Amino acid sequence: MRSIGRRLLEVTRRTLRLAGALPTALVLAWACASEPADATPDGALSRFLQALDRGTHDPDELREAYRLLDRRARKALSVRARKAETLASGRRFDPWDMLAQGRFRLRFTPASRKSMQSQIDGDRAVVTVRGGSSQKRAEVQMVRESGGWRVVLDVPEMRSALPTSADAGR
Repeated sequence: MRSIGRRLLEVTRRTLRLAGALPTALVLAWACASEPADATPDGALSRFLQALDRGTHDPDELREAYRLLDRRARKALSVRARKAETLASGRRFDPWDMLAQGRFRLRFTPASRKSMQSQIDGDRAVVTVRGGSSQKRAEVQMVRESGGWRVVLDVPEMRSALPTSADAGR
């Protein structure tokens, strides 16, 4: 009977030690998991691509993709949204509505999360993404802005569909 009591006491002590360590482990796990996706260039690019993929079903994801773009791209998309409103007789567009689903994505699926490698130089970085075969490779420019990494996206100027004075002479 005495040995059962000792064993029970020993098990109780071990359980209490583990229970004492559990909050620390949970805090450490939460801290690691709570690192923002844009803390690293490859994390920001990965989240951007996920947001674009999910954007076809969830408009909030397009807003997230827009947030992960560099300042110049966000400004260009805002200008496009205003022009689109003019062309669409006052229909309101948000800048992230200008992210055409399927237009801004890699032409291949990355082999894995580890297939993205960042080369950082100050506030600029290049993320090299590799696909399943050696020929499939992309380099994506990134910039550190507003405390996180942003995707550098060249947004071409939108042509106006409205006739100009030069078109009138034709």
